[in-house]
Formats: sequence, C-alpha cells, structure tokens
Amino acid sequence: MRAAPHAVRLAALTAVLILIFCFVQPVSAQPGITSPEVEYEFGRSITFRASLEASSPVQNAVVLFGAENSSHTFPGEASVTSDGEIQMTYNLEGQSLQAFSNVEYRFRITFEDGETYTSPFYSFYYEDNRFEWQTLEEEIYRVHWYSGDVTLAQDVLDVAQAGMDRARGLISLTVQDETLDIYVYDNPKDMQDVLGPSSENWVAGHADPEVGVMVVALPPGPDQRLDMEQRIPHELMHLLLYGTMGTKYAELPVWLSEGLASITELYPNPDYQILLNNAYDNESLIPIGDLCSSFPRDASKALLAYAEAASFTRYLRQTEGSAGLDRLLQTYGDGYDCQRGLEVAIGRNLPQLERQWRQAVFGEDGQVSAISQLLPWLFLLAAALGAPLAVVILTTVRRMPTL
Repeated sequence: MRAAPHAVRLAALTAVLILIFCFVQPVSAQPGITSPEVEYEFGRSITFRASLEASSPVQNAVVLFGAENSSHTFPGEASVTSDGEIQMTYNLEGQSLQAFSNVEYRFRITFEDGETYTSPFYSFYYEDNRFEWQTLEEEIYRVHWYSGDVTLAQDVLDVAQAGMDRARGLISLTVQDETLDIYVYDNPKDMQDVLGPSSENWVAGHADPEVGVMVVALPPGPDQRLDMEQRIPHELMHLLLYGTMGTKYAELPVWLSEGLASITELYPNPDYQILLNNAYDNESLIPIGDLCSSFPRDASKALLAYAEAASFTRYLRQTEGSAGLDRLLQTYGDGYDCQRGLEVAIGRNLPQLERQWRQAVFGEDGQVSAISQLLPWLFLLAAALGAPLAVVILTTVRRMPTL
C-alpha cells in the first residue's frame, strides 16, 4: 500500500528541519547601543550613559565626543557593568568644548575576543545651563537673556535690526534664512567663561560664525544702551560676513574683518581717535601689515589695533566706496594674501595706502613721510659706501709726500 503524497512531503520537510538544527550553528546577535543619554554641568563635567546589548564579554569601552564644527575629538574611557550599563564622566575644566554648539558623540567597544564595535553618532545641544534663559524671537533673530525683563530683549532686537541696516549700507551682504542667536550676559566674567580658558579678560563680545551665535556682556546701568549699540552690530557683522563668504571668511585679514565690524557699530568708540592721535604723536602706531593675521593680546595694544583697523577701513570706504570693499572681499575670498589682495582690488600696495591714510587722518606731510621711511635705507647706503671711501682717503693721505 503506497503512502499518501502529503505524508511523504511532511516526512521530507521534517528531515530537512532536523538537518538544519543539527548542522547549522546559531548566529550571534550583533552588538548595539540603546538608551544613550547625556547630563552636563556647563564648563565643569559631562556624563554619558547608555546600555550595551552584546553577547561577548567587554574588554574596554571609550566615548568619543566633540563639537560638530570642530576637528578636535575628546576621548574618555568608560566603565561597563556586568549587565551592560555604560558610563563615562569627563572633566571639562580647562577644556575648550565650544558652547552653544551641537556636540556629537559615539561609543567604541572592544570585546575580549578582539572584535570592536563603534556605535552611530548621537548628538545634543551644549548650552550654558548655569542660567535659566528666557527667549524672544523676531524675524531671523533669537535673543536669550537671564537678567532683566523683556524690555532688554526688545532693545537688543531693535539694535540688531539697526545694525543690519547699517551693515547692508557698507558692503554687499547675503543674508541667510538661518536664525541668529544672541545670548546676553549681565557681566563680562560670565560671558568670558563660555569662550574657554584662552579668553582675554577684556573681551566683552564674541561671535561664532560657524554656528550663528553671538555672546555679549551688557551690564545693567546707564551705559547699557551704548554698550548694546557698540557690541551687537560689531558681532553681527562677523556673522553676516561668514554668511556671505562661508569658509572663505577665514581668508580675510584681521584688520579688515575687525575694521568692518567696528565701523558697523551704531555708537563708535569715542576713545579710538584719542588713542590714534597719542600713538601717532609717540610714533607708536602699529603697522597695518602687522595686523593681517592677528591682533595683540595685551589690552592696550589690542584697543589700539581695533582703533587703527576701524580708521583704516573707514578710509578705504570713503575713498573706494562700497564697490571697492566688495572687490576687496572678493579678492581675499579668491585666496590672495593680505598684501597682494589690496594691490589686485584697489590698485595700490599696502605701504602706499597706509601712507595715504596717515596723510588723511593725521595730516602727515607726504614728502616727510617718504623721507622718514627711506632713512633706514639711507643709513645702510652710507655705511656701505663710507667704509671704502675711508680706506681710499687713508691710502691717499699715506701716499702724499711729506714736507
């Protein structure tokens, strides 16, 4: 008697399943990270936690983190419990993790069998959480403050818009749709803490163009409005320049970027001209060429550098117009260096322009200035010619007959 066809098929399927269970080894589950979370105390410490799902014993675990726009990565060794709980606390004191930026982090696990696993990137926003911030938003601006009332925030918005109008009257700008965040501190010390350990104690405002954030110190008092009209337009111009030029912003000479920012201020610093006049009288002006790549760190010299940058840039604006400044920005964006960029865009080299600036601002006599600049070379020429001439004279005297 023949077996039914369906019984034969059932028997064959059962045999196949038995072979699979007997000869095929189970595949280990891939490791993974779940429930990642971050807690931090701004400027002091940051703690990362997560759960690890893995079947192999762990040899070590590392957390890697850094600001989204930075090339620097902070590594820290983490602990892993027997049930897979990961934790790492990192001391931030003395470190320069960029405030008000997205921080990316990931976990790297090494197992005892030598295999490694690196998790996907996770991120969080690293804000100054020492304060309870209030926020007021209008158009592209978002003001954050923790001291004072909404009147302060509205004043900041009004000044920012006035600064925008002034900046657009100076040069051609591309205004992006991205929100610009303005964080207002009520004292310079709290503001300087967000800039890291290398910040100078005279800094009262700072812009991070890559993340579209400015921080300003606006202490309460009778001068608050004047401080506002200086610092907010100044930092705003830095953000606008970056928004217009992108990464080419870094190619600008410091005297130009700071000069443009300074002449955007609604309330120019009244001490600048006094500083300039004193420095000119004492022959202690800083050559503009020395301000191409950096400003002095010393407070008094830095203030003089800002005064010179503002005055020199304003002179270029008066003589070359907005079109001239636009050409200058384009030229530096094309990669020309500090000296050559002026020659290409303006048609005169830096020594010529600096001499003409001194004539315009200080009434310096052009011929006297030219001679004074040639004096060192004249002394060298005299020294070079004087020695051979002296030898000739001595030789001639020795050869003269005695009477």
